[in-house]
Amino acid sequence: MPSSSYFGPSPMDMQAYSGDAIWRGKIYVATAGATTDLDFSIPKQTMLFGAKVWIGAQSALGDQADFYVVLPGTPDTIISQFGENIPVPPGGTNDSYVSGKASSPLDAGLVLRMQYHSTGASNVDVLVTYLMFDVSV
Repeated sequence: MPSSSYFGPSPMDMQAYSGDAIWRGKIYVATAGATTDLDFSIPKQTMLFGAKVWIGAQSALGDQADFYVVLPGTPDTIISQFGENIPVPPGGTNDSYVSGKASSPLDAGLVLRMQYHSTGASNVDVLVTYLMFDVSV
């Protein structure tokens, strides 16, 4: 997908929320040949609209990703899943969008998790940013 493309939520989906959309996320490293949980803690009550993902050139044929909303604990509890078995092309991606519009606000303390399944021999650089609106007062 070209880096200039943006496939995100429509303005109609977001117009019920006042304020600006906020992209929050971080840079991770997924472990070669393993499944890695790439967790982002929600800092305040938010409405989730999806994730934009950049995956480094180290990705290999057969790599996949899943996206979850998780209640952290022992063990973690999966509340919902908004992307499953998404194939990652070898050689990486640039600005892929995963839709994840939540039906209700997500509380602070929940975790947004991208689970990266690596089949390759090299660690993979991953940048995940989540599109959200703060809804807490």
